[in-house]
Amino acid sequence: MTASGPPERVRVREVGPRDGFQNEPERIATKDKVRLIDALARTGLRRIEVASFVRPDVIPQLDDAIDVLHGIDVPDGVELTVLVPNERGLATALEHRDRFHEVAVFLSASETHNRKNVNRGVDESLQTLERMIPAIREHGLRCAAVIATSFGCPYEGVVDPGRVIEIAGR
Repeated sequence: MTASGPPERVRVREVGPRDGFQNEPERIATKDKVRLIDALARTGLRRIEVASFVRPDVIPQLDDAIDVLHGIDVPDGVELTVLVPNERGLATALEHRDRFHEVAVFLSASETHNRKNVNRGVDESLQTLERMIPAIREHGLRCAAVIATSFGCPYEGVVDPGRVIEIAGR
């Protein structure tokens, strides 16, 4: 974005197959996830976040990430993203790196949300990401760094924009 106006292009990444599935109270069958992702890819979406390599005891709805990755069959030109919360998740994802184009890493701008989400503080998460991002790039993959709760936190309320900018700068 320039000071004179909005960006020339906006890229949208559909996150429903990952973010939506993790919030469902009932487990969705792998074959249904695959069918939905394949259908989304045929709508013209170019970027889809399809899986997350998280602990299955914490988010059992996503314990089939590997099967989903190997089950989907999307058209050429559709870029797939996986989300990883930590180095262990990244190591597992990288074993299947031929099935996706981008890795999303994340942390929260809010200390409370970050601790509840990944069981560590923001500074510790930043240190972890500083190790993970070069590893992702070394494998020829793009990396998207996501800062959750940038515009507000369900636990802390308003988040200081200066803190968000500081985190993004690191």
